[in-house]
Amino acid sequence: MATKRGEKQNIDDNERISRRNTEKSSEAEKRIRLSDDNVEVNKKSIEKLLRTNSQIISKLEVLITGQKNLETRLSGIEKKLNDDNKNNNTIDPEYIKVIKMNII
Repeated sequence: MATKRGEKQNIDDNERISRRNTEKSSEAEKRIRLSDDNVEVNKKSIEKLLRTNSQIISKLEVLITGQKNLETRLSGIEKKLNDDNKNNNTIDPEYIKVIKMNII
């Protein structure tokens, strides 16, 4: 009888150990799945950030180009006005500087 009871206890112990191992492996599998999901979410977030950054850079390049064009035009206007002032025209250079500062 003692051996049957001992055998039954060993079987019960083995079943408990087996259940624990199964639970541990399923927890590990869940962690791996969650980790994979996080990697996918992080990948999508990074891709979205890169697209947004590219759009911002593109818009900034357009603005910088426009700013350079304005500065070039204003320099040309300023030069022409200075030449006209040398020829005794009555254009106020301070007024032109104020306009230039407001535009830039």
